[in-house]
Amino acid sequence: MKSLILIICFLILTSCNLEKKIDAASEENLQQSISSIMKELNKTKQKDFENSLKTIMFEDADNLVDLAAMGQNAAVSKGIFQAKVDGKTADEIIKMAREIKISIENKKPIEKRTGVPVPADNFLGASTNDDFLDNQHIRKENTTGVPISADTFLSK
Repeated sequence: MKSLILIICFLILTSCNLEKKIDAASEENLQQSISSIMKELNKTKQKDFENSLKTIMFEDADNLVDLAAMGQNAAVSKGIFQAKVDGKTADEIIKMAREIKISIENKKPIEKRTGVPVPADNFLGASTNDDFLDNQHIRKENTTGVPISADTFLSK
């Protein structure tokens, strides 16, 4: 009786992890596993998954020169891509792409992220005395216990 209970528990635990994962052991396995995952997704999630794979593939291409270099080193680029996606589920791929997009966005200058020009004079001519800081309402105590970045205030 105990062995029957153990078998049932094992089956329940293994059936909880039925979400398909990408197998990037070879080019053929990669294509088959991506196709298999795509078939299980609804249209919206298929598009997200497909765009996420593109984002991951071209993450390191900042410009046309980088893209051309990736083309010349296709085997290396494929290997890097396969290593990044191997063993990942559709949700993990979509999450990874979101993190890449956020990272890319955070590398942009502040004025491109916010759409508001920030003249260098705002920083270069600034006095560091307490009156200046108090007048600009910059000095505020953070009581949240969590670090706050400038992006918190600059995001739209």
